[in-house]
Amino acid sequence: MALILKMLHLFDNNKKREYVSGADQFLATFDRKFPTRSDSQKQEAQKHRNIFNRKADNFVL
Repeated sequence: MALILKMLHLFDNNKKREYVSGADQFLATFDRKFPTRSDSQKQEAQKHRNIFNRKADNFVL
């Protein structure tokens, strides 16, 4: 039975099922060209920058 189902859907995987509108394509390329961070992302990056600076400043051999 499984073999028959596989044979029925053998060439079914070649169909293009997803639909992407022109607006979605435009927004995706716009986001790639002009990436902007949200306020929470900026705060998270600043937090990690501060942690790195603290660790690097106190490092002594």
